[in-house]
Amino acid sequence: MTTKKKVSLREATIDDSEFVYALTKDKDYQKYFPSNLIATDLEDQKRKLRHFVAQMQNQNGYYFIILFGKEKAGILDLYKIDRKNNRAAIGYGIDKKYWGKGIATTALKEAMKYSKEKQKLHALAAYIHPKNIASQKVMKKCKFKKVGTLKDYDFEKGKYEDQVLYWKILKW
Repeated sequence: MTTKKKVSLREATIDDSEFVYALTKDKDYQKYFPSNLIATDLEDQKRKLRHFVAQMQNQNGYYFIILFGKEKAGILDLYKIDRKNNRAAIGYGIDKKYWGKGIATTALKEAMKYSKEKQKLHALAAYIHPKNIASQKVMKKCKFKKVGTLKDYDFEKGKYEDQVLYWKILKW
């Protein structure tokens, strides 16, 4: 169920460190979030954001804050950008107080438009934990195709975990 507030993306800055740190420290949020992206403290988060900002300047990746109206509601990033083949991977996360409002779906559609029109990408991949049903529903709403399961793809919390690969050719 979506409300009337507009969902938009804006490039992240170092000033977003406190928001991103608080978001990624939430235990419910962390359930399917890669542990290597979780900062140990606020200074570590600032270092991570500086790295993402440098990637944006070099056009090697893009890190966005998802806005719901004027409120920060989540993060979204384009990574593993392959300019030769015009493709990238995409990931996102929503603050749990905004879950179930259609924000991830709308933000993903905005990112798809940005990827096609501004970055001239041809395709996007998304890697989703098999138990992350909500994110898999977002993929389906945005017409990503489930390609299959990548067995033992990530090593998280002392064990290998599968990831479900979704793929979208960007054409309208």
